[in-house]
Amino acid sequence: MKIELKSIGMIHSPHREAVGTPIQPRWATGIEGTVEAFFELVS
Repeated sequence: MKIELKSIGMIHSPHREAVGTPIQPRWATGIEGTVEAFFELVS
């Protein structure tokens, strides 16, 4: 069986490593990020 995955977007965040990254919005006060959706790949 072959499984093929394609990215449908990208998350931009100031965090570069899991250590120290908040896992709940409550602890991420003042931290901004964006979500970029690749609409040409979304069906």
